[in-house]
Amino acid sequence: MLFKKYFHAIFIALVILAIPGSSLFGQNKKENIKKAGLKEPTIYFSLDSALKHKKAVKELNLSTVNVNFDDIINFPFLEKLVLANNNEIKFRNDSNLFARSTNLKELVITGYSGINLSYLFCSIYKSNINNLKLSNDKIESLPTGMIKYLSRLTSLDLSGNPLHSIPSEIKRLINLEKLILANCELNKISFTDLSYLKKLKKLDISGNKIETIPDQIGRLVGLTELSLSATGINALSDSISRLKQLKILNISKNRLNNTSFDKLYENKGLTNLDVSNNKIDIVPEGIGIFQQLSKLDLSENSILSLPDSLCLLEKLTDLKVKSSRVSISDIILPAKILNLKNLNEIDFVHELMLTAKKSEIEKENKKLLADFLTIGLIFMVVVAIFIYIFYRRYRHQKDMYKENYETLKKTKDMLIESEKLASLGSLVAGVAHEINNPLGIGVTDSSFLINKTRKIKDVYAEGKMTHEDFEDFLEDIIKISSRMNNNLLRAGSLVQSFKKLSVDQFVDEKSRFNVKAYFEELLLSLKPVFKGKEIDITLNGDDNIEINSNPGLFAQIITNFVINSVKHGFIDRNNGHIKLDIFKKDNRLNIIYYDNGSGIAEQHLSRIFEFFFTTGGGTGLGLNIVYNIVQKLKGNIKCESKEGEFTQFTIDIPIEI
Repeated sequence: MLFKKYFHAIFIALVILAIPGSSLFGQNKKENIKKAGLKEPTIYFSLDSALKHKKAVKELNLSTVNVNFDDIINFPFLEKLVLANNNEIKFRNDSNLFARSTNLKELVITGYSGINLSYLFCSIYKSNINNLKLSNDKIESLPTGMIKYLSRLTSLDLSGNPLHSIPSEIKRLINLEKLILANCELNKISFTDLSYLKKLKKLDISGNKIETIPDQIGRLVGLTELSLSATGINALSDSISRLKQLKILNISKNRLNNTSFDKLYENKGLTNLDVSNNKIDIVPEGIGIFQQLSKLDLSENSILSLPDSLCLLEKLTDLKVKSSRVSISDIILPAKILNLKNLNEIDFVHELMLTAKKSEIEKENKKLLADFLTIGLIFMVVVAIFIYIFYRRYRHQKDMYKENYETLKKTKDMLIESEKLASLGSLVAGVAHEINNPLGIGVTDSSFLINKTRKIKDVYAEGKMTHEDFEDFLEDIIKISSRMNNNLLRAGSLVQSFKKLSVDQFVDEKSRFNVKAYFEELLLSLKPVFKGKEIDITLNGDDNIEINSNPGLFAQIITNFVINSVKHGFIDRNNGHIKLDIFKKDNRLNIIYYDNGSGIAEQHLSRIFEFFFTTGGGTGLGLNIVYNIVQKLKGNIKCESKEGEFTQFTIDIPIEI
């Protein structure tokens, strides 16, 4: 308990004792660091902080600050100076500027525009700087006569600058081992000048539009690393074979083809080869000559297979073959590629997929063989059971299918001939979709019966069928048969409803008739529809209104209205009122149909004339038929309704059509 009570105080005390420079010890910082077993920091990002620890600073990274170079000489052990994105850098014409920083080997200036290169080159003339990086500094040209001051450099990086050419003075940098000229907008490089750089081991000219590499590149016999990526070349120079010491070669993102490998067969010492993103579709067998190769990048080409000689590259650890141009499953790998024990990076998805496919095919073949041996017996059993269960319904179903087929055929012909609906395409598609559902379920149930019968047959053949198994089987048969029958009846119902859409084809002749008298006869014939409901019907209108049109079309309209009222408006009621008003206005016949039924919900009013739209209990064809008939009669129709109170349809059509 006592320890817990004073735990926090003890912890804080230990932290204070561990802080370098604590007054409790009275020791200097360096001694406290050693006491704590820590290493002194060597990289500083603040000039003020670095000035406090001059002897500890080995790398100074000053970004986005103003630099006073008089302060640089205060760091006797400084090895690397980085100046990035500085607001202001001023070099004076002083060859001794960096001379007093005897340990300074590397100078990096990046992200700065407006630098005075003449002063800079002069200031490092007598220094020990051998690594100079001037990247992304918007340098457009190198000052003439000043490159000689860089003679001590072993590494020069000018990447990311808009240089269009390199002066021939570059050949005076005889100690240069690394030259980086990537993304410099160069369109020509004098390899003759570069050939004077006998110590040059690395050359990077990627990202420039060189397009053609001259034969003089073969003079750079000391090169061990060469990058020609994204230079636009479509062929390699024959003289590249003279680079016997070349270890790393990057020729990606160009337009090279299969013949490019022929130029490299003399470079047997290659350890890293990148030919990605070219126009290569075949890797030659000669690839096996690169026995020292550890990394090979063939990605983003159109390669469909890899040669067997690839398996000779025993030192290969990294192989890339993926491409957005070719599916990985289409790439054929050598059969013995798994024998490359050092290979630790490759996508073996294709190999695994092949194995899985072979296994799947074998299983399928075995299953087919078993089915073939028993197919005769299974077929006989299935047929016998099918006849036993469906014999009574067979004739009925056959006649039904035949009748439905003939009905649909006649309906289709009538629709085409009459051009009844403006949206004929959507109509046929909708009917086909609705009929397909019950028929599709019937087909599915039939397939299930076959599979169920096969299973019970297998159990029977093995002598394992119990009385319960057989009863379950019969129960399933009865249930599925009932469902198939219901779906077939549903399909027949849809076909019968669809026939109503073409009723006008049977009364296509025009005649002059008295509207009110015709409606009286029609309403009288519809009385049986009410089925015992006490529905009061009122017909109001002028006794003398006559119209020259198709009476059958009007019969279809009123019939659908009445049926809708009975099935939907008065579904929960035994009484109600229907009113039908007809009158003539502006040489147009106006028909107003009204019922005081349950009404239509507001959210459904905008969709009631849509094909197959229904709120339940119907096919959704009735009001669509009415709408299309009114359109054919060149009339207008609108619906008003309030849920729980009434529904009213208003139609107006020309007297003479």
